[in-house]
Order: sequence, then structure tokens, then C-alpha cells
Amino acid sequence: MADSPTAGGGAFELNAGRLCLDFTNTVRARPLSDKIELIHDYGDLLSWARQATILTPGEAAALAETARRQPRAAAGALTQARSLWEALYGLFSARAAGLLPAPTSTPSTRRSARR
Repeated sequence: MADSPTAGGGAFELNAGRLCLDFTNTVRARPLSDKIELIHDYGDLLSWARQATILTPGEAAALAETARRQPRAAAGALTQARSLWEALYGLFSARAAGLLPAPTSTPSTRRSARR
């Protein structure tokens, strides 16, 4: 987590006006292949959720402890978060371009959001 935005005392930018947009914006330099992910690991995901006030400090600590005991589950949660980022990005990009989202993006976004 040394290169994370929170490791050096910095903060995630939560300025999009909507939590879903702020979440999607944790990946920068899209759609380039050299995109920059601001959330590198499960700890970064918890830091983002804390800053966004989705989790209380106690909830974040409990989840961090669970992740320490169950690293595969934490890795799975991070994978699900990344799938949701990509699905949301597809929806928002299409909308911003005045296009309809790809037919496959809406069901995958629903599945990701339910998890």
C-alpha cells in the first residue's frame, strides 16, 4: 500500500457529487492501457470506504481483521470491486458520449452491485 493515495497522508478525491462516480474515479487515465489504479489492495478499498463515510472506523477495523484472517475472501472482494468499477465505467462512458450502454453492461453492473 506504499503507493496508495492514503499511505502518504494524501486523500482520495471525492468531488464528483455522487458516490458511484467517486468510486469509478479511483481509476485514472482511462481508457488508456496504462490506467492508474488508486486502490491497489483491500486495505486501500477500506481506506476509500472510510473516507467516503461508507464505513465507520470500527467497521473498517473489523473488516481489516477479517481480511487478515481470510486473505482469499478479501482478494475476492477486491476483484468484485474492480468488476463493479469496470461495469460502472462502461455505463457512465456510454452515457457521457450520448450512447446507450452495451447490452451486457447493465446486467453485469446489477450482479456486481448485489454482491
